Amino acid sequence: MPKHLPSLHDLRVDEAEPRWFAVPGMYGGFAFHLQMRAHSLQLVTESRSRVADGSGMSHTITPTQVILDEEGFA
Repeated sequence: MPKHLPSLHDLRVDEAEPRWFAVPGMYGGFAFHLQMRAHSLQLVTESRSRVADGSGMSHTITPTQVILDEEGFA
């Protein structure tokens, strides 16, 4: 059964905890939240797999670019 991506439509900047999107077969998934930086809305994501050491990656996503912030953790 295909997995549907989470909707970003109802995300709020002031949410206390990131949301989690589990990916079957990945043994992990993605945490994501919105943040406001320099009057610009950004989506921040962090992914990891429990079976692959060093698989963690963190990205900041804006309307014009995707920035790899960190990798190799978890």
